[in-house]
Amino acid sequence: MGDNSVSFSSRRPWSVLAILASACHIAPAVAASPMDTPEDAIAAYLKIPTAEWQGRLSYVANPDNARPWMEKWYSKNVSSTGATVTAVSGATNPAHYRSIGDTLKVSATYELSDGSKGQQTFFVARTSEGFKIDWIQTFRPSLVSEGLWEQGRLAADAELPEIAVKHLEAVGERFESKPVRMLSLRFEETTNLWLTNLPGVMIDSDGLVTRYDKKAANGWVGFSATDRNGRHGGKFFAPKEKWADRLLELKRGQLINIVGVVTPLEQMTDYGILVYDIEFLE
Repeated sequence: MGDNSVSFSSRRPWSVLAILASACHIAPAVAASPMDTPEDAIAAYLKIPTAEWQGRLSYVANPDNARPWMEKWYSKNVSSTGATVTAVSGATNPAHYRSIGDTLKVSATYELSDGSKGQQTFFVARTSEGFKIDWIQTFRPSLVSEGLWEQGRLAADAELPEIAVKHLEAVGERFESKPVRMLSLRFEETTNLWLTNLPGVMIDSDGLVTRYDKKAANGWVGFSATDRNGRHGGKFFAPKEKWADRLLELKRGQLINIVGVVTPLEQMTDYGILVYDIEFLE
């Protein structure tokens, strides 16, 4: 796999302490030993079956933060056997991690008990206890894509119904003139494509919609985004005076939560959202 690849068929010799422990039949400690290299951490982590995911916490940085997300993830992604790492590439040299907290990418090729192979990219961090996997940074894209990632105050607001792009497209009339929320949208770009189809309305900061002169449409900025199911939506509209500058600065892929009111679009059968609150996530 190139000069950066490290084969696990030629591991370094045991340390003197490990040999002595084996010779004296010393029982292994409950806590995991420090991982001296990034590949040590990945190999130890993958060796544990996902059905026993709690055991993987020993090889995860900030395990208290990662635990609830790991519980969600491994309730859906379960295997009864672990995996054996066969090679790694990327930032495997410990010298690349100069300070505690330094985090870099490492790719691992592994083999399952049935002989099938796979590959996974991990973010590995240097900690005061050796190298550990930054689990949230590694798996957050997968959590988002499976609808398991929730973050921010809008995610905790259970009073508002959460919808996705498919609801707007298939049953938008159910939510017409009602406030809704959409979580973990991945911002794409600003657009004025559908502004002329907006009804003549204004919206207050608390979501109150008021009929107004048609020229009120000039006060909106449109944007497109992909929901956490991977479905594209292009009919989001936010008050220009409040949100235009911030939206213009956003990079493609930025995660956001929104709250807005569903509105029918004129001369169309589609529905859009008049957004009155946007939450920018990490």
